[in-house]
Amino acid sequence: MVRAVESIAQAMALDVGGIEYMIDDREGQIVYYDINCLSNFVADAVNVVGFDPFVRLVDYLETRAPH
Repeated sequence: MVRAVESIAQAMALDVGGIEYMIDDREGQIVYYDINCLSNFVADAVNVVGFDPFVRLVDYLETRAPH
């Protein structure tokens, strides 16, 4: 599990963040369902990372949204 999560983080070029997963009890399949590129525990992201990550996220989502 650790190697898989590290591989995902490396592929996404994440330096910090969280990857959430669940294990299907029926078959033991692991499903990754949430990748956060910023920890949910950062109280003051603007001062910690030097920019407002939510503004950049919204800007990115707007470029991907169908017009």
